[in-house]
Order: sequence, then structure tokens, then C-alpha cells
Amino acid sequence: MPFHLPIEPFFHFHTDYSTVLVCWCGRHPIEPRVSGADHSGMSQPHPYQSGLFLVTTNIKNRKPIFTNDAYAHEAIETLYRVQVRHPFVLYGFVVMPDHCHLLVRIPKNGSLSKTMNIYKGIVSLNIGNGPMWQPRFHVRWVKNSSGALRYIHMNPVQAGLSDIPQK
Repeated sequence: MPFHLPIEPFFHFHTDYSTVLVCWCGRHPIEPRVSGADHSGMSQPHPYQSGLFLVTTNIKNRKPIFTNDAYAHEAIETLYRVQVRHPFVLYGFVVMPDHCHLLVRIPKNGSLSKTMNIYKGIVSLNIGNGPMWQPRFHVRWVKNSSGALRYIHMNPVQAGLSDIPQK
């Protein structure tokens, strides 16, 4: 079954308690609610700062801190709070035990690096574990959004956290 970007917003939480590992999945193009935010400055130089990206960011030493439901929930809620202040379109994401994948569209006047820096900083602050992320993140400029969504949704299956992909 091919994956398509949905027209209507959709959100789904999935918790696989049988493995004790938590995987939160979401897919929805939610437009930002606030516009005109300052997007000056970059924390990590990338050839592209705006566009459609598949972003992967890892916890330092791959420590599985998101097996804690409250921490996983905070990572999700922070994603939405950052989106309000630093607008971007969120098409899909997954919070795995030790990393996150995001499929995002950053507007032309936006900055992927700034958005990720703010997101990771706020999650660290709110969880209270100090600097918990690896200092950088991996980014791929996406031409095939269906393939990127498939990758996001299959990640929990390939990791053994779920029997079926969550859509």
C-alpha cells in the first residue's frame, strides 16, 4: 500500500507495552499557527536551510531515555510548541527509544538548524537530564515524501517495537 501525505490532519500514538519500549508515531501536515518568527542565525551549516527534510537526531550514547512514557510525551509536546514559535510543516515523525525521525518542511525564511537546536534544547531542559542529545543531527533533503514516510513508519517495525507500521 503506497504512503501518501494526508490531506486532513491525523495523529496517532502507539505504545507497545509487551516490549516495554515505547514508540510514538505521528503523521500529519500541520501548518504552523504563528508566522513571522525570526529565523536568523544557524547552529549547523547545511547546504539547504529550507525545504522538505528527513531529520534524524540521536540521544547521546544512544541511551534509550524515551522508554519513559513521560519523556517521550515531552518530546512530542515540545515539537508542537517549537512549531508555534518557529513555524514549519510537520508531515510525520517517530520518537524511538534513543532517537527521533522527523519529516518537516521548513519555510524559505526558516532555518532547519535553528529549529532543531531549539527543539533539542527545550526537550533537554524540560526533561531535566542536562545535555542529552548528540551535538549534531543527520539531515536528508527529500525528493520522495512517500519513501520518507514509509521509512518513518517502518522504523518501529524494523526495531522490533511494533508488529505493524502505524499510519
